Amino acid sequence: MQAELKMFSLTGGLVLLRELMHCRFVVRVKFVTEAGTIHGSAEMLKPVSRDRQPFRFVALKGGNERKLRAVDLFAIAVNEENAAGGRVVTAPTMVLLG
Repeated sequence: MQAELKMFSLTGGLVLLRELMHCRFVVRVKFVTEAGTIHGSAEMLKPVSRDRQPFRFVALKGGNERKLRAVDLFAIAVNEENAAGGRVVTAPTMVLLG
């Protein structure tokens, strides 16, 4: 299943889904960023709307936390550029591997 990653942090994020998942369901996740592919596990949380559902990371493999920190810093810089009238950046796709 694919989901559009709407926001993320070092602890979790929010995805746009066609079909919501059961609360507390643990999924394997994979998403590609400019810092590299991030792999881990996430617990799906209570949906916040009919198509948006938050998640929290429960495990990140290997150096994925370092990659996530690098992406987080890059996102802050991009947000500042967007706020200053720069380019608009679309959210990456996240794959939920069930």
